[in-house]
Amino acid sequence: MQFLEQLKALSDETRLRIVTILREYELTVNEIVSVLEMGQSRVSRHLKILSDAGLVISRRDGLYVHYYCPTSDNSITEHLSSEIAGEARADDMNRCRIVLAERREKTKLFFNSIAHSWKDLKEEILGDFDINSKIATSMQSCFYSCIADLGCGNGDLAGTLCDTGTHVIGIDYSPAMIEYARARLSDMNNSPDFRIGDIEHLPMCDEEADAAILSMVLHHLPDPKKSIIEISRVVKNNGCFMLADFDRHENRSLCDRFGDRWPGFYKEELEQWITEAGFKIVSHELCRAQKGLNVHLYITKKSRR
Repeated sequence: MQFLEQLKALSDETRLRIVTILREYELTVNEIVSVLEMGQSRVSRHLKILSDAGLVISRRDGLYVHYYCPTSDNSITEHLSSEIAGEARADDMNRCRIVLAERREKTKLFFNSIAHSWKDLKEEILGDFDINSKIATSMQSCFYSCIADLGCGNGDLAGTLCDTGTHVIGIDYSPAMIEYARARLSDMNNSPDFRIGDIEHLPMCDEEADAAILSMVLHHLPDPKKSIIEISRVVKNNGCFMLADFDRHENRSLCDRFGDRWPGFYKEELEQWITEAGFKIVSHELCRAQKGLNVHLYITKKSRR
């Protein structure tokens, strides 16, 4: 019976276009509206039909409801979505990329605007929990010739790591953050190599770093899994990857005030992404922050696949 409902749901060209783009991207209603260039009420009606047929799943995270199409090699959408004319599909995919670029641009503008106040905002969230000191102490237990601080912000952690004589690459998507970090640390004898870049497309060579750190950044990223896979690319085999981020929480104000895209992460999903990216978990600690928030801290090692 469900198979017949799915066939009926996919008999409409617009709904076929929707499942095709949602097989590739997770999008909000407004983003789907922009891609299809249709009214919101019309798009919402099509999404309900697809959801009722089990072809599209919605997931609420913070202020956003994302829609995606579950995929498998034998799914009905795998066979039918390929029937869309190549030109029409290409147009939809191009608009998807534009929409996602606009999403990233909004995030960049937010962090540009708070570059000089980021330290105070971070302390407001984490309270007395000094995550930078905890990470630096863990890093100092082993000598790494090159450490990448990804989403380096104002450079606090990168500067601490440089004090050990290690070559540090600091990467952030916000030009204002990078400019502020460079100005703060320019007088250091061993100042970090700051670079502007996207975590999903790091401005680094394959296996350039002995270790990589992603501290309190993952919940801002549009595609956390893809980002961890990209980090695996730039870390040497047997190298270290440290990940720190919020446990799943219900504090919606973080999305409003601090630009969070995700309300933290479940331990199970983090560990799935970590292992699928080729890292072996060495240790895990759940650290208490404040306002009912907890932070996962993972130390992992990249293993050959």
